Amino acid sequence: MTALFDRLVQASLEGSLLIAGVWLACRLAPALPASFRVVLWWLAALKLLVGLAGIDPIPLPILPPSVTPLKLQSQVVADGRAKARPYEDGAHLNSSVGPSFSSGITETEGRRWATGTWLIAVGALFLVALRQRQKTRQLIASARPADPQLLDIVDALAEQVGLLQAPNTLRADRLESPMVAGLFTPVVLLPRARFDALPVLQQRMAICHELVHLRRGDLWLGCVPALAERLFFFHPLAHVAAREYLLAREAACDAAVLRAMDATPQDYGRLILALGVSPLRAGFAAASTSRSFSSLKRRIGMLNHTTPSARARYAGWLLAAAAAVAIVPMQVVARTAPATTSTTPAHLLVAKPTSAATTPTPTPLEQDFSPAQQSPALQSQAQQNVAQNVSAWATNSAQVEARTSVNHPEFVLVLGENHTVMNGSADDRKIAKIRRAGEHALWFKYRGKEYLTTDPAALAEAQAIYRPVTRIGDQQAEIGSKQGMIGAQQGQVGAEQGAIGAKQGAMGAQQGAIGAKQGAIGAKQSHNLSEAEQKELNTEMAKLDEQMKELDEQMKELDKEMEKAGQPMAELDAKMKELDVQMQALDKQMDDASAKANEQMDALIERLVKTGVAQLTP
Repeated sequence: MTALFDRLVQASLEGSLLIAGVWLACRLAPALPASFRVVLWWLAALKLLVGLAGIDPIPLPILPPSVTPLKLQSQVVADGRAKARPYEDGAHLNSSVGPSFSSGITETEGRRWATGTWLIAVGALFLVALRQRQKTRQLIASARPADPQLLDIVDALAEQVGLLQAPNTLRADRLESPMVAGLFTPVVLLPRARFDALPVLQQRMAICHELVHLRRGDLWLGCVPALAERLFFFHPLAHVAAREYLLAREAACDAAVLRAMDATPQDYGRLILALGVSPLRAGFAAASTSRSFSSLKRRIGMLNHTTPSARARYAGWLLAAAAAVAIVPMQVVARTAPATTSTTPAHLLVAKPTSAATTPTPTPLEQDFSPAQQSPALQSQAQQNVAQNVSAWATNSAQVEARTSVNHPEFVLVLGENHTVMNGSADDRKIAKIRRAGEHALWFKYRGKEYLTTDPAALAEAQAIYRPVTRIGDQQAEIGSKQGMIGAQQGQVGAEQGAIGAKQGAMGAQQGAIGAKQGAIGAKQSHNLSEAEQKELNTEMAKLDEQMKELDEQMKELDKEMEKAGQPMAELDAKMKELDVQMQALDKQMDDASAKANEQMDALIERLVKTGVAQLTP
């Protein structure tokens, strides 16, 4: 359940980026053909489903091959103070952790509750979809076969658009507009009364539109955006992708009809206006009507781009290729370090016998940090460093095993109640046993034997060995805190941009409503009217034009506000990059300090054994 929750969150974030990119591309390229728009929006919806499937990402070795093999988790000890403790991937907190363990249970239960709620909601949505499909089947069952003359027209148009076989054509009384339905046995449904009222040319164009849907395979392809919209019902951008896909799909069919029948945009625009708006959804079907006045206006506007230029087609191919690449799961990882300059500290890795598939595993090294080092920013940075270097560790596994064959000693250094440094593996019972030997103690393994010392000079020397590592950790914590503050500022700027975008969306809806009124007036003007009626319509059209101009001016002002709000984001990005450079430098210092500390600790342990300061333990 928690894994499904994590995939939902990850897919939502990654899908949002692609959907936003497609929206921006369509906005910046208004002349982009509808045939390419439908591909872009279909790929954007597919990105959500691919992310939810949990496919293993393809590694991209882009990051520098620096290694910081520490990953921090917070542990609460007896006196209530938190300390940072490095741990291996896959390590878990045991019962001694106390409050931190309880907090983890609460978070897990919250994820399970959220996932369960999501599953219930998805189930309800699929029941609604099945109900819609049942209504479509009932509509098909109640329809009657078309007359032979109409079937001849359908056969001729099917051959004209490139269908190998004409579909079955039925006439239905309870239908508002022509539509094609059925995945395995598609049929063309024509409304009896409304279709008969259309001129012959418009009837042929309406039938041709539905046949183009079949030739394009829109009923099957449309399952992807429909499924994404239902699985990500909580995601506003999933609804945007599904809505824009449907609009682009209808516009692409409109353009194909104009080419197939050599019709004019004006004639086809009259058909769209005659069919009007129908928000009705049918299961596994495609209707000719628009779902809203806004989409109707935009659809009519797209008729001006049915013959795109070579430049527009070239841009469409480039965008489609980029979107296709973007749906492939990828993960940015560190580049492989050169064989002669491996930066992996050998003392922090344990060589494992065996197969070619075996990779070295980081060994815990416990340190005492100040409270400032418990910030989420430091933990996030440390985890990111480990993720970036997994690839480098796996590639250099053979070299690491050779270097670790020296059998570096395991040790546990206890300095007081809350200060423990260790290299190797030791459970809580082992640490508790060492603490019973004295408030300050050093336990270690050397050549298969266990030793213990409470000598103050030896303990002070061991503590001093790891002091530089602690100091570098403090600096990393400070930079991580600054990165967190910049991230908060970036979120605030993004919220301001979102508010402006919402205003633009509301204004666009007003423009759509005005455009629909203009379209209705245009349809009336095409009929024979008296001079007084024509004058009245002209006056009303002039008022609508003024309103549209005012909205255009307001939209331009909002565009300026959006551009102004985006300027601080660039400055914040520059600051974040500067901090990243500083963090990378500290990572390198941490590597060097850790390697040096481990070498000094090895020498100290060997000296304590030879001088007899450390005693064998039973």
